[in-house]
Amino acid sequence: MKKIIFVLSFLIAAVYTANSQILISIIFGDKLNSEKLEFGLTVGTTYSNITNIENSEYTQNFNLGLYFNIRLAPQNWWLHTGVAVKSTYGAKNINVYDLGASDLNMIFQDASVTRDFGIINVPALVRFQTKNGWGLELGPQFSLRTKVDDIFTVDYPDTRNELTYRNDVGDDYKRITVEGAAGFYKKLRKGEGITINFRYVFSLYDILKENPDMEQQHHSVFEILVGIPIGKDKKPKEPKEPLSTED
Repeated sequence: MKKIIFVLSFLIAAVYTANSQILISIIFGDKLNSEKLEFGLTVGTTYSNITNIENSEYTQNFNLGLYFNIRLAPQNWWLHTGVAVKSTYGAKNINVYDLGASDLNMIFQDASVTRDFGIINVPALVRFQTKNGWGLELGPQFSLRTKVDDIFTVDYPDTRNELTYRNDVGDDYKRITVEGAAGFYKKLRKGEGITINFRYVFSLYDILKENPDMEQQHHSVFEILVGIPIGKDKKPKEPKEPLSTED
């Protein structure tokens, strides 16, 4: 069921992306991309975990945002930035803990627990790109977390139903974090089309607010992103030959 939901989400995002391209292109025309500036939308998936949480595993989530590539030098060097407006970090299969109420503890004693961070992040990566469209990227990424929820889920296989409970643990985590990011990518269509991007992100500092006794926690994130350019200059159409008239 979760795989079906993910596929549907991906298809909806693809439609949303296509509609956004049309709308932005109508508003801005072909001025969004030039020799010194590239603009587009990103859509993809993230695989994230949190270090030093016992038994935790990577969880998969959706990613949607926009990007700017700004040329730093005449040929190979670029600054990659933008904003991921829809991104989720976290971890799954976290151990069940005391919820502070005996009835909740009884109901969710055998639950699976997933920790979800709502994240808005802004990369500032330096890119080196070859003439055939292969590139490397490295630099910092700044993240603003909007929420942190522990989602307790109990499945009932016989009825195909499930019971969930969200526990807000946002007070335990910092609002703003800084990560280091590194990756590689390939731009299709001779370096001018869609970009396939593989990136790894790791928190540079402890994401917990106050941590006197516990081991430090860090986000560990793998991202697979597709960059879709918007407003790319179209090849000029060849003028039509005038119709010849016979005397």
